[in-house]
Amino acid sequence: MKAVEIILLLFLMACSLSVFLCRNLLVAAILFMANSLIMSIIWVILQSPDLAITEAESCFLLHCIRSMG
Repeated sequence: MKAVEIILLLFLMACSLSVFLCRNLLVAAILFMANSLIMSIIWVILQSPDLAITEAESCFLLHCIRSMG
């Protein structure tokens, strides 16, 4: 299980850095959603499903707000 957690943390850091360095808004939004998905998986592994649902919901709401404006 530790190997999966380490891989997820590495992907999380890579996504976060990619979002920070990305110039294309669409690519940055997709990377941000991938970042949120990885974070939700980490919350589930840590046995906090309420935080995982909140993370997924906030990402969805942010995406809806961005698409309207």
